[in-house]
Amino acid sequence: MGRAERGEGEGAATVRRGEDEDPNVYWRRTFRGDETSSRDREGRLLTRESYARLKSTERAGTTYDAHHWTEWALDDFDAGYSRAVDDRPRRFVQIQARFSSGRDDGARLDHFQFGVSRPFVHATLAEIEPLQAVTGASTSFTYKIRLLFQPGDPGFDTIEIESLARFQAVNAVRVGGVARDFTVRRLDGEGLKVVIPRLDLQRSGELLEVDFRAQVFVFGTVFSGRIADSTQPREVSQALTPGDADPLNAGSGLKGALVNLGQRKLGRLEALPPFFTPNGDGINDQMGIEYELWNLLGALPVELAVYDLSGRRRAIVAQSSGGGGLFQVTWDGRDEEGVLLPPGWYVLSLRVDTDSGAEKLQRSIGLAY
Repeated sequence: MGRAERGEGEGAATVRRGEDEDPNVYWRRTFRGDETSSRDREGRLLTRESYARLKSTERAGTTYDAHHWTEWALDDFDAGYSRAVDDRPRRFVQIQARFSSGRDDGARLDHFQFGVSRPFVHATLAEIEPLQAVTGASTSFTYKIRLLFQPGDPGFDTIEIESLARFQAVNAVRVGGVARDFTVRRLDGEGLKVVIPRLDLQRSGELLEVDFRAQVFVFGTVFSGRIADSTQPREVSQALTPGDADPLNAGSGLKGALVNLGQRKLGRLEALPPFFTPNGDGINDQMGIEYELWNLLGALPVELAVYDLSGRRRAIVAQSSGGGGLFQVTWDGRDEEGVLLPPGWYVLSLRVDTDSGAEKLQRSIGLAY
């Protein structure tokens, strides 16, 4: 928890967490070709102090210890507090504060305060079934959580699942194979949240299952999960640990694969409606456009544009360096200068540039007044 005072100035803080005192890995040249080692000549792990004692010719630099430390995460001054959710407890925290001043004013960090939330459950194991899905197809999944309570665990009543998949529906919740009532508090393109009757020590060892439907667009999509207590909204939610929650299930894990991946990057392009009348009367004034990107990894340029029948680009509807997913945008019939295009037929074109070349999807659309 932190607080900043500011006028025209601005302040931002980032936080990262680790399991040891130093977020760096130190490297030593061994002078066997280009070989480097993170250990000294006696086989001991290099520290900041032992690295400083090396000869300058031996020092090969440092790298970030991503195995034991998290990445920097932005803290929100305006909210007054933020939650750090991790997959396991970590002993160390680093804070980085940045400030910028206005002409007559600046920003000041008043204080940082830390609080620790106890786990709702001593241990959990989570997996998803099936581990394979058809790209872009609406697929039924079951999220399985094995609950391992200990005396004194407070229990929970909320389950959150997040992913790059597009979530469509929550169909059922079961505890120990018995259906339970549930309330959907969130369901969107990035995740779901359901609230159920509280589970506590009496349910230790039982299997909690959530049935839902979603579309998967990226190979290796991870379905991360958390549990929380809806009556304590400022407590940090507990991350679920991937593992073998159901011994009867052949696979285990929270990472899904795609069975018909192929080389395609563009899955679907649809204009709703394909013919519209942007005349300002409030009826059919905009065109809704949906498109699917499949398994885009990294910053690949994506462009959705409108061309006339001579091949000249008349409007850019959307540009991004996007990953996979289902995207929805609207177009008001205006060109790149903000002027309404003349009535007639046009070509809606979706393009992505990859290492192997450009891939396009095109649809005919029409304007009338």
